[in-house]
Amino acid sequence: MVVEQPADIAFLVRDRGLNRIILVSSFIFLLLFLAAYLILRIIAAINNYRQKEKIFLDSIGDGVAAIDREWNITLFNKAAARISGWPQEEVMGKPFRNFIKFLRERDRTENIVFIEEAILFGKPRQMEDKTVLITKNGREIPASDSAAPVFDQNGKVSGAIIIFRDATQERESQMLRSDFAYAAHQLRTPITSALYSLELALGEKELPVIKESMKIAHQGVRNVGRLVEQVLEVSKIDQRRVVPEFAPVKVLEICDEILKLAEEIAKRQNVVLTASPISGALGITTDRKILCKALLQILENAIYYSRPGGEVKLNVRFQENNVLFEIEDSGIGIPEIQQALVFVKFFRGSNVPPKVIGAGLGLYLAREYVNLLKGNIWFKSEENKGTVFSILIPSQ
Repeated sequence: MVVEQPADIAFLVRDRGLNRIILVSSFIFLLLFLAAYLILRIIAAINNYRQKEKIFLDSIGDGVAAIDREWNITLFNKAAARISGWPQEEVMGKPFRNFIKFLRERDRTENIVFIEEAILFGKPRQMEDKTVLITKNGREIPASDSAAPVFDQNGKVSGAIIIFRDATQERESQMLRSDFAYAAHQLRTPITSALYSLELALGEKELPVIKESMKIAHQGVRNVGRLVEQVLEVSKIDQRRVVPEFAPVKVLEICDEILKLAEEIAKRQNVVLTASPISGALGITTDRKILCKALLQILENAIYYSRPGGEVKLNVRFQENNVLFEIEDSGIGIPEIQQALVFVKFFRGSNVPPKVIGAGLGLYLAREYVNLLKGNIWFKSEENKGTVFSILIPSQ
């Protein structure tokens, strides 16, 4: 049986159904719009937070790097890029140890223990003292600071934050204080000797005694002057204020100059100074002043550490565009166990007689001068038999 419904009622029912559909659709659309709006607001807030976080991290002067448990880099701020030389885009997501290398100065081994312990024990760890960072271009810079663990939502360690900074200025300040204290200690001996001799001279009436005391005082003052000059030279070199000026020079003139300057010292020490024959026509393009200083430091050392009646020889040989200077003595030599320290600032051999005044700066200065001239310096030595220093200078 078919029940007929008036048309107006049928249309009314249909309209009510459509209205319900429209209402529900509108409500759903509104909910979707609100959800999309909220999602966009959340995304914007997250992006804003990340942007602020990035600005904050990039404004920090120290290098900040984050790694996961696989040691892949997850964060690398601008300071980290500047200090290490590695751009941020080149390191993100890649193994930390492929780019950031910390080495111990004493044995050149990798220093990552402080990072490993931060991850293993879940506590901050300090970087060891005297650690260097190897930059992208191979330069070594003193580094310091620490590593701290990063925890996930479950409280488990998920990685680490490594903070590092360029400690060059700190290290230089420490070295300067140490160097100054050592230099002051070395200056005290000749000053005390000079003052004592002057006091003796003031209390004496016999002319020979006064003369001898004044002679000792004069030598003490000369030693002070030499030490002060060396300290000032070291300061200039360390601050990179010594710049070579290359020009053609005659090798004979250089040798004559340094032999003349060293002659008086050799006489006082009762040491014979000799030189091999050198052609007056042979020349080289270098910095005359710096080369003379380098050779004189070696020559004076050879004289001071020779025994009375000993001999110091200066030999010169030409090798293509290079000049090889050899300074040979028959003095006390350098103990084999200490030979690796010869060019270290303030090093003095354990066999140096107490009467030989010095601060251990001569050989350090000689090496730095030779480096400025792009040359090489090396030596052979045997304790109680003597030493031969060789300096190879290229023509620029």
